[in-house]
Amino acid sequence: MQVLLCAINAKYIHSNLAILYLHQIGRSAGFDTEICEFSINEPIGYILSELLQHRPDVVAFSCYIWNIEMVLKLCADIKKINPRCPLVLGGPEVSFCAAQILSDNPGIDYVVCGEGEAVWPGLLTAIEEGRSNPNLPGVAFRSGQVVAQNSLAPTLAMDELPYPYEGISQRPGQILYYESSRGCPFNCSYCVSSLQSGVRFMSLERVKADLQRLNALKPLEIKFVDRSFNCDQKRAREIMEFLAGLPGQTRFHMEIEPQLLNPAFLDFLERLPQNRFAFEIGVQSTHDKTLKAINRKGDWEKISANIRRLRQAANIHLHLDLIAGLPEEDYSTFKNSFNQVYATKPHHLQLGFLKLLPGTRIRLEAESGQYQFQSHPPYEVLSNGWISYEELVRLHHIEDVVEKYYNAGLAEATLEEIITCHYNGDAFSFWERLGEYWYEEGYYGIGTAVFDRYSILKRFLERQHPQAKQKYHDLLKYDLLKGRLTFALPEGFNSDPECSEILHMMLKQNGFIDQYLPELKGQSAREIKKRVIMERFTHLPQSHGAFPHPRLLLFVYSDKNRPASRVTEIDPGNLSRH
Repeated sequence: MQVLLCAINAKYIHSNLAILYLHQIGRSAGFDTEICEFSINEPIGYILSELLQHRPDVVAFSCYIWNIEMVLKLCADIKKINPRCPLVLGGPEVSFCAAQILSDNPGIDYVVCGEGEAVWPGLLTAIEEGRSNPNLPGVAFRSGQVVAQNSLAPTLAMDELPYPYEGISQRPGQILYYESSRGCPFNCSYCVSSLQSGVRFMSLERVKADLQRLNALKPLEIKFVDRSFNCDQKRAREIMEFLAGLPGQTRFHMEIEPQLLNPAFLDFLERLPQNRFAFEIGVQSTHDKTLKAINRKGDWEKISANIRRLRQAANIHLHLDLIAGLPEEDYSTFKNSFNQVYATKPHHLQLGFLKLLPGTRIRLEAESGQYQFQSHPPYEVLSNGWISYEELVRLHHIEDVVEKYYNAGLAEATLEEIITCHYNGDAFSFWERLGEYWYEEGYYGIGTAVFDRYSILKRFLERQHPQAKQKYHDLLKYDLLKGRLTFALPEGFNSDPECSEILHMMLKQNGFIDQYLPELKGQSAREIKKRVIMERFTHLPQSHGAFPHPRLLLFVYSDKNRPASRVTEIDPGNLSRH
């Protein structure tokens, strides 16, 4: 019996841990299983043809909010072409609404509710033997016209799970997912993890053995899917110490709870190697009434102190999350949450929107909160008793510009300057105004090149602060050149035509290369000019006014695809004396 396990991921570089487990378990039980992975960006007709060319006897899909609509369409088409092929769905998007899925989609035969590893061999055996009633806990199916739904599937001990990547080849640049625990110690009302209590841990010996094998594959990133990686801090520290000692440059991503960090653990984190770890921190809100309403603990004073300390250490990438549309949080209190989180200066600030997921407490209580939300995945909030649809649309505009600029690492010095000087640290108001301009000018919802974003921001600042036109021209030019090697500035930016000639003359002066470009010593002037840019500036970040005479800056690049390795001010008078 040919069993096809299908994952439709959100991005090409993603992988699906669930079908990897089922693949290993199915093979161990003697079944012929095969994995097919796609992304939601691929045409549905292409995915259908790729699946059916395998001539499967069973097709199973891993279902999430980002792929469920595509999965249901594929299932309907598969049944039209091969009516006798059993179709199985599993995953968080169907586990808590199995009866509805089966009632609405007659082509689907089985839904696995909860974790599927324990029941998977039994379900495949029932299908192979032609038993329409598998009589397995956690498997929903039809009995005539009636949907039979059992409780959630039983679970395996974590060490009983197979090593998921056995015999699996990875794609270049792929992110590999790994879990050392299942469950969450918290009970947030919007999260499906709250529907099952307790945390199950894999033994440290098993975790270390798995991670050593995974690291040997040299993936771009290994992402832990543990819901709260540091809920057992002693265990988390031992795993991280082990990872820090592994060879290579793979980055390890964990979701952590900042309130649990104690001083000793923070001391340890500060000593970790540079750029080997990334933390995702779900702040969600800093508003006390909101946190209480969603059953989430939060001491912002402690949380922010821990985040600031990690940020100051500058060795771990910090990704902080906020959720708009939570109960008890109106537009004004969300603004406060945004500003408080923004002030910690995370590397990435994700402004997300509440999803009312099937089975969660917040969805069951949606009527009492006057929630209106999408009737289709991803079930995103449209309004509630505290925030209007129009206000949420405005937040979407803010989300777009924060993603395009702040999270992309563009115009960092300029943004710091304008938010500090013109908005008195009120970052939300700046991003709100930029979001309005972004939408009015027709940029919302479309792709924009990096150069275009600099030109757009320049036009926005000129409209808002015409008296500081030259200042923001120079600051943006500085940010642009610091961020990338470019010999042609974008529209609206001026390059000093004399600078290229000045650089050419200086390269001929005795001592210039020794003093300013020692790393390029021995290279020809022609080669050096491919790696450096010289420009004049009348304003620079934190200069507090225009210079009486323009400053001459040299931008040096170790690689054309990377930011400037350093920026040095040139003193022509000092050189002329050599």
